[in-house]
This record gives sequence, structure tokens and C-alpha cells, in this order.
Amino acid sequence: METQIDKKTNIFLVDDNDIFADIVSSRLESNSVYNVESFPTGEDMLVKLTKHTPDIIILDYELDSVNGNSMNGSEILSLITKKRPNVPVIMLTAKRGIQKALHLMHSGVRDYIVRDNNLFDNLNKSLESFTEMSELKNEIVGLKEKTKNYFHHIYI
Repeated sequence: METQIDKKTNIFLVDDNDIFADIVSSRLESNSVYNVESFPTGEDMLVKLTKHTPDIIILDYELDSVNGNSMNGSEILSLITKKRPNVPVIMLTAKRGIQKALHLMHSGVRDYIVRDNNLFDNLNKSLESFTEMSELKNEIVGLKEKTKNYFHHIYI
């Protein structure tokens, strides 16, 4: 039986740059708490999303080098938030800008990370934050269930 300690965080990584995706996957999986599945297009990830729900999605804003007709990250984000609104999405972009960040945050992105020299540090901090938040939510659900059962036994 898999315990909470043994459970890996499942991540869908959507990036059309295979080399970058391999580097990110390798770095994250070397931590041994993450299991990363990569997709070159958002459309490929959406197919998988109909059957499997990851804990977190890391999504590239620009997704057009594999197929010029592919949807960009913002369009894919819109579909993710409709299909799986509770899955946190981290958007990666090469461009800085407060307007873009605000737009993405209002669109449902839970974090926005610029591809720069601090990318891996920022990504690790973001993932740790989401993992901690998920663990706290699970603990709250468990405590609510225990409380409900406790009061159910008292009043019956």
C-alpha cells in the first residue's frame, strides 16, 4: 500500500522544446518526489487529461514549434480550467511583464515563471508550495471526516 510519504507528485509538462522538456523532467525526477510526463503539444496533453488527472501541470506559454497550428499556452489553459479546474497550472514564459502575468493569473494560472537563470529555483519553490498546500488540504479533509464520524457516533 502506498503511503503519503511514498506518493510521488504527478506532473504533466507541456513544452514543444524537447531538449528543454528533457532537462526539466530529469531535474525534477532526480528529486525522487516527482513523476513527470512530457507532452510536445497542449493537444496531446489534453487527450491524456481526459483519462488521468495530474497533481500539477507545467505549461509553456508559446507552443508552436512542433506544429504551427497548435494552440498556445493561454488557449490550452482555458481548456484545462474547464476540464480540471482544481489542477494547479504553472505557466512558463520567456517574456517578463506585469500585464502578461496579471492576464494569466486572472485566466487561472496559479503561478507564472520566467525562463531565466532562476528558473529551476523558482520552479522548485512553486512545486514545493503546491505540494505543501495539497498535503494540508488532504489533512483538512481527513480531519473533517474524523470529526463527522465522531459526532455521528455521539448522536446516534
